[in-house]
Amino acid sequence: MFGWVLWVREVSGNIFDLKSPENTRWERVAADRIYPTLDGCESALATEADILYLILMRRGIEPVHRGRTVYYKHDGRLYYHLFYCLGDTEDPRVPKGK
Repeated sequence: MFGWVLWVREVSGNIFDLKSPENTRWERVAADRIYPTLDGCESALATEADILYLILMRRGIEPVHRGRTVYYKHDGRLYYHLFYCLGDTEDPRVPKGK
């Protein structure tokens, strides 16, 4: 492992069926960015979560920001954005054991 990569897991679903999310997607926050330290990645994580929160507020959406998670309700759906720092050899899109 050479460093840390910032990922966001986006989960959405019907607000009346929170146990069965309809969509889950992983995405690298900065496709070409590898942080040399976990502290550096977690600092970027906090900044990215803050930025998402502010963007949603400007759009008139009322998000909730709790640490590495930003979530909100919109058009009858619940959206979660969960930010993670993972080692650069890990890819959460690949099933475990593959």
